[in-house]
Amino acid sequence: MDSYLSGGQICYAVVYVKDSDKNWKTYYYQPLKDYQEYYNKHIKEGYYLYNLSIVEYKGTLYFTSAYKKTEGDWYAKYALTGNEYKQLFDNYYKAGWHLSYLDTYITGEKEYYSAIFKKGKYSSEYAPYLTGTQYESIFDQYTYKAYKPHLVTGYYKGASYYAADFSKK
Repeated sequence: MDSYLSGGQICYAVVYVKDSDKNWKTYYYQPLKDYQEYYNKHIKEGYYLYNLSIVEYKGTLYFTSAYKKTEGDWYAKYALTGNEYKQLFDNYYKAGWHLSYLDTYITGEKEYYSAIFKKGKYSSEYAPYLTGTQYESIFDQYTYKAYKPHLVTGYYKGASYYAADFSKK
């Protein structure tokens, strides 16, 4: 799930996968207070944060989130600057974790990242702050080395920018 602004409105992009698993909770258009309340509740119930997309609309941050009931260690953080995200990625990757979700969003004039990591390592390379041309070049470089784009996110700040994670499983 992804939330974004278009034509002055919050819009959503969703990919549905047919699955008989009923252990999902999803929410959209939640201000921070509501998001935090549901986050705390579902974590206590054994769910983990599977997806977190954030958009600023009329000066307020709105959260779109999905939770899945499953085993395993995970860590999520939002409101990360690019440098904070890079440091977090490096630290968690070295400790045997992998990036399971990545989102970028603009608040004010600044871009931020939300990231979710899960325990379990696989070969991964990240590339933040990319223009479209740079993303195409990085895409070609990594796919040539047998990496596949695992996560791609973007934002618009006078031009389009992208962040991506490429992985070998």
